[in-house]
Amino acid sequence: NVDVLLAWINSFLVVNVKTIKEMKTGALYCNLFAVFYPDHIQMTKVDFICKKERNIKKNWEILQEAFQNVMIHRDIPINELIQGHENEHLKLLQWAYDYFHSKKMICNAVDARSNSNGGRNFHQQSENNDGESTVPQDTFVEVPEELNSSQKDAKINEDDDSKNNDTNSVPYDPVEHLKKFSSALNQRHEKAEDELNCLRRERTLHLRTFTEIAKICNGYHDQNLPLVKQINQVAYYIFAFFFQISFYIGKDVHHIKN
Repeated sequence: NVDVLLAWINSFLVVNVKTIKEMKTGALYCNLFAVFYPDHIQMTKVDFICKKERNIKKNWEILQEAFQNVMIHRDIPINELIQGHENEHLKLLQWAYDYFHSKKMICNAVDARSNSNGGRNFHQQSENNDGESTVPQDTFVEVPEELNSSQKDAKINEDDDSKNNDTNSVPYDPVEHLKKFSSALNQRHEKAEDELNCLRRERTLHLRTFTEIAKICNGYHDQNLPLVKQINQVAYYIFAFFFQISFYIGKDVHHIKN
C-alpha cells in the first residue's frame, strides 16, 4: 500500500512526502540508509534540493556505492527512478521497508542529513509545502530512545492522526510477519528438497547406465583393444565423480555398482 509506505517514510524521516515521485532525487533513500549505516555513506555529498539530472544521478550513485559497502546485493534502476517511474519507486520503497523497518537505528534522521546540501532544514521545507498531506499516518513506527524531543512530539501528533484515520491504517504485526517469513522459508525448503530428489534420481539413472557399459567392456574378450581401454578409463572417471558428489547429496552409490 503506497499510503502506508509513505506514512512510514514521513514518520521515520520526519518529513512530509505526499507522493512517491517526490523521492526520485534519491536523497531520502540516502537519509534512510544513513540512519542505520552512518559510517558507510557519504551524506556530505548528498543533495536534498537538487534539480538537475546529473546531481540527482549522483545521489543514486552514492546510495548504490553505500549498498556495496555493506554487501547489500541490489541493483538500483537509476534511469527509471530519475524519470519518476512510479512502479520502480514503489518496488524500491517496499524493499526498503522490508529491509530497514525492523533494524535498530544508529542515529536519528534529522542528524543524519544535517551536513547534506539542503538537508538541515529539509523537514521544515517539506512541512511548509502548500496544502495538507493526504497521506494517512500509520502506527507501526516506534520512536527510538535516541530521538530528540521535537521528533517525539512529531511522532505523537502523527499517532493522534492515525487514530482519526484508523480505517486506512495497517498496523505492523510482528507475529504475522514472522509467520509469513516462516512460511516462505518452508516453501523454499520444500522446493530445495524436490530439486535434490530430482538430482538423486538423475544420478542413479546415469550411474546405472555407465555401470552397464563398464560391465560390457569388462566382459569383452580382448581387453587390449584401444576402444575398450578408452571406455574403461572414461567409466573410471565417471565412477570417481559420482562417488565424490555422493557425499554432497547424502546418498552412497556403492550398492549400485554391486
